[in-house]
Amino acid sequence: GSCLLNTPTTSMFNCCLSQPEDDNEEVAVRNNVRLNTNESRGNDSPNSEGAQKRRPSIRTKQGDGYNSETHEIYEHDKDHLEWLNMSLKHLWPEMSEAARAVAVGKVLPSIKAKLLTKGKGAIYDVKFSEFTLGSQPVVLGPIQVSRMPRGSVRIRVLLDYRSDMHVEVELDTSYGKWCFGMRDFRIVGEMVTRVRPHIPDSPGTGSVSVFFVDPPKVDFTFSGNMSFGNFPFVKEAIRHSVDSLIAEMFVLPNVATQHMSLTELKMYPLVFSSPVPVGILRVTLQETLLESQKVEVTSEEKSPKKKANTGVFWRMLSPFTKAFKGILYAWEETEEFIERRVGAAFGMTTEPYMKWQLGQQVWMPDFKPGASFNFAMYDPEQHVKVSLWDRDLLSKDDLMGETRFQAVKAVFHSGQRVPLIVPGEEDLSAGTFNAKIEFLVTSPGQNSSEGYLVVIRVREFLQGGSALKGKKLAMRAVFGDEQQITKAGAAMLDITETIPAKAMLKKIEENMNEAGVDEEAIQKVLDLEAVRQCRFAINRSLHFVVANNEIEAGEVSLHLVDMDIVQQKKGKEKKESPRSPRSPRASEADEEVVASMKISLKQLYEAEGLEIGGPFEFDAKELGKIDVKMHVHLSGLEPTSLETVNKMAVDEDKMAAEVEEILLDM
Repeated sequence: GSCLLNTPTTSMFNCCLSQPEDDNEEVAVRNNVRLNTNESRGNDSPNSEGAQKRRPSIRTKQGDGYNSETHEIYEHDKDHLEWLNMSLKHLWPEMSEAARAVAVGKVLPSIKAKLLTKGKGAIYDVKFSEFTLGSQPVVLGPIQVSRMPRGSVRIRVLLDYRSDMHVEVELDTSYGKWCFGMRDFRIVGEMVTRVRPHIPDSPGTGSVSVFFVDPPKVDFTFSGNMSFGNFPFVKEAIRHSVDSLIAEMFVLPNVATQHMSLTELKMYPLVFSSPVPVGILRVTLQETLLESQKVEVTSEEKSPKKKANTGVFWRMLSPFTKAFKGILYAWEETEEFIERRVGAAFGMTTEPYMKWQLGQQVWMPDFKPGASFNFAMYDPEQHVKVSLWDRDLLSKDDLMGETRFQAVKAVFHSGQRVPLIVPGEEDLSAGTFNAKIEFLVTSPGQNSSEGYLVVIRVREFLQGGSALKGKKLAMRAVFGDEQQITKAGAAMLDITETIPAKAMLKKIEENMNEAGVDEEAIQKVLDLEAVRQCRFAINRSLHFVVANNEIEAGEVSLHLVDMDIVQQKKGKEKKESPRSPRSPRASEADEEVVASMKISLKQLYEAEGLEIGGPFEFDAKELGKIDVKMHVHLSGLEPTSLETVNKMAVDEDKMAAEVEEILLDM
């Protein structure tokens, strides 16, 4: 546990990006220094092994005596990975059997123990009635491999898993036998793996980090007594929950990292962390037109479409199909009329709305010019999605139009009218928008006239004794009207609670009993309260965009909050009637806050390197003092030229076309 938390914070937070491993390290490379001694000096033309390219780091400095740091990128299509995909296909039946052995031998006993305990005699037995990964393996490709600083490698690959798997659990209960299962699981997305065989700042430690740049497409089918979940409205809600679960673990800014001790060949617990943003995408809406119009689409831009049914049978059904579409259109018009009337009667709007999304960040501006939002960008390959929705009161909202582009390329759309394409109609838009879009790169410790990003990187909470045992604490940061909160800290085992330590203490107790030692003396010897520690791993980053004129008097409030109380308050709010909202009493307004602290931005600005490294101690009154390992710093926001952005942008035509074709088939 200690080695895990002593891993450098920068390696935790920057595991997925081309950031420096050390805050004081300069990313730029001197003229006479090469990034790698075996760096290719040839041109970047495609060859039989794939296409080799170079891309400047998003952290590159410009100036005399420096060259831009470049990352070598090797691209391969799916055909170059045929050997790997064929190997997976050949091994899949055996991998299915291996997975079944693990599920039956390891997973099932744990499930059975919990269910039989909670069932209290109502559940007699638990077993797998079906368990197979099916015959369809994971398919990988196209792939991009990037050589990163300090000998690390970044692998971006399209993951396509459209399985015929079937897993079903059978419960034998006093009410009969019940089966719950899932089959035909599908997931399609661009997965990134960052491999660091050796972390220089933590000798003897390596790591592998995994994340999705954008949310993957997920689908599945329920079986057994869960078949009711296949109804559209039920499945939509369940799929939303599954998407949220995946996003909270594996979609940026969430990264899963596995650290390993190379000296002891031991795996540390899996760490879920969030990196520091590499830039800010600032969007200022200037104009929005909600009118349908034709859009010119070149033959190269057209997406592949499913082949239309042209047989005799389908031609015979054509008149009925047209009649059905007419009835459906009439019903939609009637529904829209009713909704407008109902909305007007109850003071609810039915006007369309716009949604901007980058990763898990969502901005829903009104259509007034001047509305602005700062998106945190964690990876240059993330995508921005802009969509226009028709607000419905009697059913779910309808998607009217949308567009999607790489976040780092968003600046190319600045000041232009961008069409929102109607789904299924590439040459028709539901409206257009015009926005000023700026990409500002974060430069830790650097002054800037464009503003700053204040970053709070929280590693862990620590306190001697057992006062915090069982608590679910998180860090909440507040700046002005904005607030962000980490997830509840994951409790780490104290050294006295490990299995070897427990076995040793038990043996000591047995030996002392055999020696006839007094029971009171034994308990006094075994009392380790003075050396116990409560530790909670956080590994999260909080941040706010700060204008230059806010530095003088601005401050960030930090609160340790009890997440159990936060959840209880949310439950109460849901139960209370929305028509009679109740303002919280003073005694309960901040009842979840355990301890607080304020950090002056002026003090932070005047600190060496624009950073404060701690230590930070929070006074939690009844719970005592809590040490928080965290790092607070300012990063200057630097504008980026279109030329530099164009070099940073990734050529994603191959992978994007492959994803679109797969989604059409799903």
